Amino acid sequence: NSPFFSIIIPTFNRALIINKALQSVKKQIFPDWECIVIDDGSTDNTKDLVKKYSSEDAGSDIFTNTMPNAAPPATRE
Repeated sequence: NSPFFSIIIPTFNRALIINKALQSVKKQIFPDWECIVIDDGSTDNTKDLVKKYSSEDAGSDIFTNTMPNAAPPATRE
């Protein structure tokens, strides 16, 4: 079953603020969503923080897609 809507967060080296964004997503009262984080080759611990959110809750719909650093247009593909 597909979710009603998707939240897409492109990111690059945003470990300091990705927690706040993902906490906000998880506080949504509408239950039928998925969150896709597109990591554009971060060199900080952004990827680890996103994985923590996606694994801490078995029912979580937070996914990550990591790609080599290719600038903002590549994250939209």
